Amino acid sequence: MSWMYELSAPIHVISGTPDPGRAGAHPSAATRIRPRLTVYAALGLVAVMILAALFHVQRGEFQNIIMNLMVAGLAGFVAYGRSRLAPIAEKQRSA
Repeated sequence: MSWMYELSAPIHVISGTPDPGRAGAHPSAATRIRPRLTVYAALGLVAVMILAALFHVQRGEFQNIIMNLMVAGLAGFVAYGRSRLAPIAEKQRSA
């Protein structure tokens, strides 16, 4: 990941921003509290990976694009699966 040292400080912050969102999406599915966040986090990761692939295309780093597209495909599968194929029901609130 030598290309990381060539980026400006704001780009480092932007590239690390999705990590807390991803970490927060898994407990929401496991606890069934706002499970829709899992779908949104997966869609956000798809967007980040597509932008990362475009970044690597500009730099001619084609070996990195394969991994970006694989992660985007897996995240897309999670988003589609949790929204259409096997959605998680939200926990019922007790009164």
